[in-house]
Amino acid sequence: MEIGLFQYMSKYFPNLIINHFVNAIPHGILSTQLSPKCRYKKIDIGLSDLKSWCNRYVPDWKTSFGDIRHKKLIEFFCSYNLLKLHPTDALMDVAGGTQGYLKTVEVARRILQDRAIQNCTITALGTDVDYIESDAGDIPLPNNSIEKISCHHSFEHLQNDADVRFICEVKRILKPGGMCCIVPLFLTKHFFEITDELTLSRKYSDISFRIIDPTATLPGGRFSGNYARTYSLEAFNSRILDHLESIQWDIDIFEVLLDGRSAPYPDIPCNQNVASVNFPYRCFLITKKAINGTA
Repeated sequence: MEIGLFQYMSKYFPNLIINHFVNAIPHGILSTQLSPKCRYKKIDIGLSDLKSWCNRYVPDWKTSFGDIRHKKLIEFFCSYNLLKLHPTDALMDVAGGTQGYLKTVEVARRILQDRAIQNCTITALGTDVDYIESDAGDIPLPNNSIEKISCHHSFEHLQNDADVRFICEVKRILKPGGMCCIVPLFLTKHFFEITDELTLSRKYSDISFRIIDPTATLPGGRFSGNYARTYSLEAFNSRILDHLESIQWDIDIFEVLLDGRSAPYPDIPCNQNVASVNFPYRCFLITKKAINGTA
């Protein structure tokens, strides 16, 4: 009975608890309180450019997403453009799946990493992709071995200290001049660990606030481990930025606009059940400086 009730509430009244407590830090505050290590920028996407790109790189977008303004399509477009993908690059999509542009992008090597990769995923993406089953914080690739890393709506699901260990792996794996794009990035007033399960086991930090919300969409259900993390600026500094030395890394946070308006649009049907922390969308881009000190 309880499960049926929660399923009903999740469908018709999603994010009942987290939308009251977990909201993105406003632009005006974030741009003034970020660490000096970070550059705060905006990326403004033209709707016609988004549609042209999706027709080429996500050709099934109408079937999969319906509306060209869907937040997932914005997410893919942003990472593709910020990473400045080149035909000679090796690209790894971390904790990825069949959605996105990994199958269609013109690069020298495509890699899909995830803790467990299903046969249906391999069938969908094909044999031109290399598959790595591993913890995101312990990826079996050599040092300085790839140029680009994408992380689409998966960074927030890395449990315990896997987010910290993943950043350390990015530092190790990327070649000089290489880039990693994490989208979205959730920065909030407080440090939250959120689960949609009725459990006390999804909290790993002594300084975070626990939220249990069976109606929440952000933890992603069983597919994403029933868990999501959002960072206060203090937690973001200690868990992420403190591991990125400014002498070696360029660090950028982008706020996403679509035709000059903050994206994704919350007032269209495809985004109406999305947790409010997604507004506005933000991207986290880190670039490993070349040996001579320039990116």
